[in-house]
Amino acid sequence: MIFDLIVAVIISPINGFNQLRKKKTTLVATGVILVANIPNLINDLTTGSVASLLTRVLVASFGTLVGTILVSFLINIISRLLGGQGTFPQTYQALGFTAVPLIFLGPFAFLQLFFPDVLLLSFMQAMISLVLLVWTAVLCVISISITHSISSIKAFLILVLPPLFLVSIGFGLIVALRILIATL
Repeated sequence: MIFDLIVAVIISPINGFNQLRKKKTTLVATGVILVANIPNLINDLTTGSVASLLTRVLVASFGTLVGTILVSFLINIISRLLGGQGTFPQTYQALGFTAVPLIFLGPFAFLQLFFPDVLLLSFMQAMISLVLLVWTAVLCVISISITHSISSIKAFLILVLPPLFLVSIGFGLIVALRILIATL
């Protein structure tokens, strides 16, 4: 059942997210998020002691989960303001399942451990990472659209506008700080 849902999200996202919307799979979504984080953690295997590695794994996993919860909360609020009908748990589980493609980076990260100097492997990993990140972004738009019963355009704007807003605020603060420093 769970495997079928994961396959549906990858192969037929609209069907997969429609199925997901009707289920309560928050715990599975958390598992997907943690498993999708493994390729990032594999890169840390070559440095430091076992204790520091365990600490980094725990901190990174906790940070990934907290980040996903915060992003889900923000997306849920914005979606609701724009007329969306989904709930926070539905948003969290939908975003969790959008991380499924990132799991496929695991084998490349693992191979990179044993063959760190193979340029072709690094290039392939970079290209596949790019494709999977784009696919994950597309899945995010589809998942928000279906979970909240809103248009794909609104879902895209919900994903794009908050980061642009934060970058604009950061840029404005930098400009204001430079002006303040220049006037002193």
